[in-house]
Amino acid sequence: MPARIINSTVSAFFCLCAAIHADTVILKSGDKVEGKILSETDAEVTLNVQVTATIKDERVIKRDEIASIEKVQPDEEAWAALAAVAPGSESLNPDEYERTIAAFGGFVTTFPKSKHAAAAQQRLDQFTAEAKRVEVGEVKIEGKWLTKEQMQEERVQIAGRILFNRMKLASSAGQLTDAMTIFAQMEKGFSGAATYPEAVELGRRILSSLRIALEQRQAQMKRRSEDENKRLATSKGQEHAQLDALIKKERAATEAAVSAIEKSGVKWLPLQPANEKSLASLASFVTSETTRLNGLPTEKMHESALATQKAAASLASGSLDAAERALKDATTAWSANEFAKRLTGRLADARKAAATPKPETPVPVATPTPTPTPTPTPKPAATPAPAPAAPPVAAEETPFYKNPIILIVLAALVAFGAIAGKMLAKKRANAENPPE
Repeated sequence: MPARIINSTVSAFFCLCAAIHADTVILKSGDKVEGKILSETDAEVTLNVQVTATIKDERVIKRDEIASIEKVQPDEEAWAALAAVAPGSESLNPDEYERTIAAFGGFVTTFPKSKHAAAAQQRLDQFTAEAKRVEVGEVKIEGKWLTKEQMQEERVQIAGRILFNRMKLASSAGQLTDAMTIFAQMEKGFSGAATYPEAVELGRRILSSLRIALEQRQAQMKRRSEDENKRLATSKGQEHAQLDALIKKERAATEAAVSAIEKSGVKWLPLQPANEKSLASLASFVTSETTRLNGLPTEKMHESALATQKAAASLASGSLDAAERALKDATTAWSANEFAKRLTGRLADARKAAATPKPETPVPVATPTPTPTPTPTPKPAATPAPAPAAPPVAAEETPFYKNPIILIVLAALVAFGAIAGKMLAKKRANAENPPE
């Protein structure tokens, strides 16, 4: 939604000046007077009525002439300015969210019992939720939310698409100079977006419509001026003075508004408010811009966009040579193609990666267990005399009489000696006393 649409709607809410619903004073004669009631007394009612398309005047009606009064309720008038404002397929700028949230929040606070309060609260919640997402860097385009990271990489393409969609929306709403202002924003920073050639073609159609609208607007101003002069010529006295003052006041206000717009640096002056000078300047600009846009090679730009898509597909599949050929065609046809520029960088990285040899990972080989080599028996002649061994450490000697083996041997000798002595003694006794 273009910023100007949002701004005007929100401003209408705060001013409570929407002209969609007007108060109606029904006279006893049967006539109806529509306008905004400014004040009421017991004797009269004062209304702000629309005299012409651009001139308003105050009208005082006596109470005794009035049959009835139909007033527009304040909440209905306020809601009329907000009813059409709803989240769209694209996110807004932070300041647009701030104004929109303030508008719906003001309505809910001011008219809590209105039949529109629930709908206003729902819109308030929706815009508040979107504002939080935008605050962290997300953007909604064509109904899809994109992350901050996606935005950083695709910022030119995304911004170009957003501006092109807003340009289409303004054009379809009849806001022709607004649409061309959006186109100027695209050309200033995002002329390399894929949607730029489509925007150029739309711009050509808008300029054609704008030329017709300018001719109609100039004719209307001429008729209006003639009508005002006739009314001045036929009016007299106080009526003449009041009408002359109103006309001068309206012209002064228009001059001031046009001057403020020109000082703001807006490239495309609006059709309204406008004066003869601003319309003439706009007509001249439309002519020069038509010539310039007609000279832009949009067909080549479309060819470049198609070649870029082919390059992207080839690069994704690893066909670097095919990608290089397609990118060459793309940049030759349209040097400002931002996507082609990015793909050129990616192609260079892919070439570099392909040229860099990758370190080979060694395949582990099973190491066989070595067979032990038998040690040959050395020949005595060839074997050098062994070095003398170190003398053993002398152990502490045990006394022989404490040695258990010695004790056992001694015990055995003693026993044997005893037995031998008995046998010898018996033998001697037998010898001395032989048996009879």
